[in-house]
Amino acid sequence: MDTKPLESAFRAAGKPLFLVGGAVRDRLRGVPHKDVDFATEATPPQTKEILRKAGYPAIPIGEAFGTIATLLPDASGEKRQVEITTFRTAESYRRGSRHPAVTFGHSIEQDLARRDFTINAMALRDDGEIVDPFGGRADLERKLLRTPSPAVEIFGEDPLRMLRAARFVSQLGFTPSPEVSAAMEERAADILTVSRERWKQELDKLLVGEAAAAGLAFAAQTRLLSFLLPELHAMLLMTGRSQGRYHSKDIWEHTLKVVENAPRRAPVRWAALLHDVAKPQTRTEAEGEVHFLHHAELGAEMFDGIAERLRFGREERKRIRFLVFAHLRPNLYQKGWSDSAVRRLAEDAGDWLEDLLALSRADVTSSNPNRVARALESVGDLERRIEGLRTAAALLPKLPPGLGTRISEELRVPLGPEIGRLRDVLLEAIRDGKLESSQPPEVYLEYLKARRAEAAKAG
Repeated sequence: MDTKPLESAFRAAGKPLFLVGGAVRDRLRGVPHKDVDFATEATPPQTKEILRKAGYPAIPIGEAFGTIATLLPDASGEKRQVEITTFRTAESYRRGSRHPAVTFGHSIEQDLARRDFTINAMALRDDGEIVDPFGGRADLERKLLRTPSPAVEIFGEDPLRMLRAARFVSQLGFTPSPEVSAAMEERAADILTVSRERWKQELDKLLVGEAAAAGLAFAAQTRLLSFLLPELHAMLLMTGRSQGRYHSKDIWEHTLKVVENAPRRAPVRWAALLHDVAKPQTRTEAEGEVHFLHHAELGAEMFDGIAERLRFGREERKRIRFLVFAHLRPNLYQKGWSDSAVRRLAEDAGDWLEDLLALSRADVTSSNPNRVARALESVGDLERRIEGLRTAAALLPKLPPGLGTRISEELRVPLGPEIGRLRDVLLEAIRDGKLESSQPPEVYLEYLKARRAEAAKAG
């Protein structure tokens, strides 16, 4: 993207532009950057006037907060949005708000001083000179996460910056300074003043980071995670407590390993984080054996509360809930399973089968290499059987994902063998031509209700 004409327009008006934030950081790291943000002394009305005179559109996306956007062509000629924000000396968020209260400043140094971390508190002048008043370049080389002003003040202005710290640990592999860690532990509860939509955006980015396990561990160590996801707090309290003879790790250590093993897709990583969330509540001991009966079912219900609180999208919610609910099934597979049982698992998973198998593989974290090899081979054998059945067209007919849950809810049938029997009734009806394959759940529910009504009449 050629920003020179835009920079020249501002310089001609006596209001030079500075490239700021992640774009400067990533340029110094030698990695591509998506977002292009500028800072300027120009006020929003002045910025709009400069843009119009230079022939650029002026888009007031956050004029009250000092931000005007415009469009610039990228290398392919496609228009991309860039943001231009007036220098700020302070920025704070009201409780639960997504919009900051800002105080405008008069210098780039003032603006950089109120940014979150030194690695983001650098600017690039339009002549190519780096403005780095807080040692961000050195911290970038040391992979150190440090704040340009006292960390307690930085996190007080916007508590979401604490979650951003954990996200940078995950994405960049950086180590927080002792001051950052101490300030986060002190102010962790302040995260409750931040809107849940902002939580979700940052958590999604954290979870798909290359070092997501380290980011989560840091959030837990500083108490932040217990405020973000209190459902995990019981798990953290069981650190060091045995899961029984079949597990070499405690629940939290195992969870971090599963997250690390899982593919870097947000729904799968969320399922990895929460797949054992109900283990503390379901833990029992009998005759020296530790059990977690029904933890998958309870975990799915606990996820419902998390999804509501963090405002997950409908489809994403259904996908993650299913993965948590069904995460044990592939690892229970044995060669003696019938084709019908294999079909049922594949039909239940539907478009989420790849995610379910990936989660099951990630869930194998034993320290015994032979046990790991056997478990992974078993999941691989299950996958090959499913593929063989598909090739033979034996997986048809299909039922929609989540139908078992709908049957349980609307027909008041307990989750378990009876659900499987009713699904077999539907599959047989499709094979006999009484129903069509791959219809909405309502079609199959109505059929079962009609059969139930007929049975009641006959009785």
